[in-house]
Amino acid sequence: MPKPIQFKKLLLLMLLFSSSTNVFSQTIEDYIKNQWQDSRYINHKDGTVTDKKTMLMWKRCSEGLSGSDCLTSTAARYTYKTAIERADASENKPFATYSDWRLPNIKELGSLVALDRHSPAINSTLFPNTPIDFSFWSSSPSANNDNNVWILYFSTGEDTKSTRIEHNYVRLVSGNRQLFISSVNDCDVLPNQKNYIDHEWQDSRYTDHKDETVTDNNGRLPLLAPMSAVAGRMSIQAGAHSLEKNQKGRGLLLGGAPGVDPAKVVILGGGVVGENAALIATGMRAKVHIVDKSEERLKQLKDMFGDKIIPELSDKTDLKKLVTECDLLIGGVLIPGAEAPKLVSKEMIKTMKRGSVVVDVAIDQGGCIATSKPTTHAEPTYIVDNVVHYCVANMPGGVPRTSTLALNKATIPFLTKLANDGYVKALKEDKNFLAGLNLCKGEVTYKAVADVFGHQYVPPSEAIN
Repeated sequence: MPKPIQFKKLLLLMLLFSSSTNVFSQTIEDYIKNQWQDSRYINHKDGTVTDKKTMLMWKRCSEGLSGSDCLTSTAARYTYKTAIERADASENKPFATYSDWRLPNIKELGSLVALDRHSPAINSTLFPNTPIDFSFWSSSPSANNDNNVWILYFSTGEDTKSTRIEHNYVRLVSGNRQLFISSVNDCDVLPNQKNYIDHEWQDSRYTDHKDETVTDNNGRLPLLAPMSAVAGRMSIQAGAHSLEKNQKGRGLLLGGAPGVDPAKVVILGGGVVGENAALIATGMRAKVHIVDKSEERLKQLKDMFGDKIIPELSDKTDLKKLVTECDLLIGGVLIPGAEAPKLVSKEMIKTMKRGSVVVDVAIDQGGCIATSKPTTHAEPTYIVDNVVHYCVANMPGGVPRTSTLALNKATIPFLTKLANDGYVKALKEDKNFLAGLNLCKGEVTYKAVADVFGHQYVPPSEAIN
């Protein structure tokens, strides 16, 4: 009678069987169209395959494996550095007469993923015995962490990031290097890898259309208006909160209380930001001053709010006195596409009351308060000369649902026109839409932007022709 197989030996046999060729475990889903059939590839019968769709030539076997079915030897795993060195070695040790093998970028590697199958998610006839227990390296470092690199799991076809010191598999590629864009800039890669990533994202590749500079027939900015309205309303909300004592403010309630005067709010700029800030401030019963250079605009605001506001023409008002006496100062001045003017100096800030608050909505354009610097929603405030400064650079981001719905309502008609007509026709037929063109084919097409950054200005009508 044969001896019973010991448990450890049985376990070893099970592991060996489960780790054998992946063909037996691959699952193909019929409900997904098969776009990775054998006919898509050219098998050169020399250990290489060309993808006719991408025109990239690949090694059939993962590094370390060989043979017609990639069953000879063992798939090797490398750190990122040694993976690069493995690719570099092909210059002195050609494979199938080619010596330009390299690590693929993450987009190229992803082009091998067959979405209709898994375990492995790749054509296993052309790329047999593809390991699925660990991931494969790409040449694409992470843009936000230089220690991480993009990798791809062929078990599921999903990509993620790995530290450079991890050990992963390698599949090398050759051929057309300009088909896919790497996810990183060439300055982020290792020095000996620079020649493997082409610089395809230069300025001339892009056309930049800025929502905030699109105009209407009255010279207003319809696509900037929704976010300006949100920011204007939030400015009073944020300012009122910052005035509280536990936020290091003066400890004032914006609307006062029975027998207690309300706080004094000064709003610089009577545009969309100023109008919406005034809407909330007057609703909270604050004493509101609006400063603007346009007498006509101040008249409109007066008609809108009546005696709830005090209009101040900038040329005829003592701005320093207003700043000194206010409890909450709102900076809402905008020059489309250009840096905001500094209306309030450092000296003026020093004269403000202890615990008073500045909310600089114009910080996206550099700010209109000399002591302003960008902050975040996580840490929105800081103090200069005992004055609380709230300078969040993306205020509408604090209320994303409201902001998204408001912005979508304004932008969808323009986006539909772009999608239906293409950008050239859409811009040529609408001068207001054309006003939103900032960059085109490497040229700066918005004068204020060109002036600020010292670039040559090219009229947008010339750039798109």
